[in-house]
Amino acid sequence: MTTSFHRLTHEIERVRTDKALDDATRTTMLQDLEQQLQDSGGRDAYQQASVVNTSMFSTSKYVTATLTKLGVRRSSKPLPTCLEVGAINCQLVTNQWLNVDAIDINSRHPKIQQINFFAYPVVENKYNVVVCSMVINCISTPPARGRLLVDCRRHLTLGGYFFIMLPLLCLNSTPFVNGKEQFCKGIRSIGFRLVEEKITNKVGMFVFQKIDQVKMGLGKSIFADPPRVVVRSSRKKKFHSDFAVSIVGDGGTSGGSSSSSSTSSKK
Repeated sequence: MTTSFHRLTHEIERVRTDKALDDATRTTMLQDLEQQLQDSGGRDAYQQASVVNTSMFSTSKYVTATLTKLGVRRSSKPLPTCLEVGAINCQLVTNQWLNVDAIDINSRHPKIQQINFFAYPVVENKYNVVVCSMVINCISTPPARGRLLVDCRRHLTLGGYFFIMLPLLCLNSTPFVNGKEQFCKGIRSIGFRLVEEKITNKVGMFVFQKIDQVKMGLGKSIFADPPRVVVRSSRKKKFHSDFAVSIVGDGGTSGGSSSSSSTSSKK
C-alpha cells in the first residue's frame, strides 16, 4: 500500500509539472491517477498502513534510546525540545522527558498539529532534536526533498540531532542515489556530521548532528538539480524507484542560520 501510494503521488506531481503535456491530456491523466489513488484507499489507507509498519518498528523507542545513549536525556528543566515531522501516533509527543511539537499534513490526534511541514514557521535554532521518519520518501519532488533537509537543519540548534528514516528502496534501487554512502555524504555537506546509523532489511535510519561547517557547493553537486544519473542499470540490476534529492539555489541558506565556514544556511 505505501509503495503504491508513493508511486501514484509522485506520478501525479510529475504530470502536473510536465510542460510538454497539453491541458486536455494533463487533465485526463490526472483524473485517471487520482481515481487510482482513491481506489487504493487514498491518504487515509496510506496512513493506516504506516501505523501498521510503525508497529513493527517503533520510531519513538529508537529515538529515545539513541538520545539517552548520546547523553541528551535529562530530568531537570528545561527539557530538550523536539520537532517530530510526519507524526502518525503520540508515542513520542507523550514522552515525559522531551518537549515535543508533533506535526503532520493529516493529523490523526489532537496532540498532533495538522500542518504541512513547509508551512510550519521556521524559528532558527529552536529545537534540540528533529525527527523525520518516513517523510522524505513521501515528498513528491527532488527540490522539495532538498528543502526538507535544509529546513530541518535550520530548525535545529547547533549540536542538535537530526533523525531521518527512509526505505532502503530509495537508496539502493534508484538511478539517482548511489547507496547510503552518497546519501549521507550529501546530508553531511549541508552542515551535519553522521553520528549513528542502523540498517534493517527495509529501512535505513540515520542520526546526524548539526555542525557549523556547510559545504553547499558540494551538496549541490551531490544533490544535483536536475537529478543526475549516478548508477547505471544492467540486466542484473533493475530500478524500482525514481527517488532523488536536489538542492536548488542557495539551498535556503539565505534564511540566516548559525554561522558556517563557507555558507550560512526535517515513521
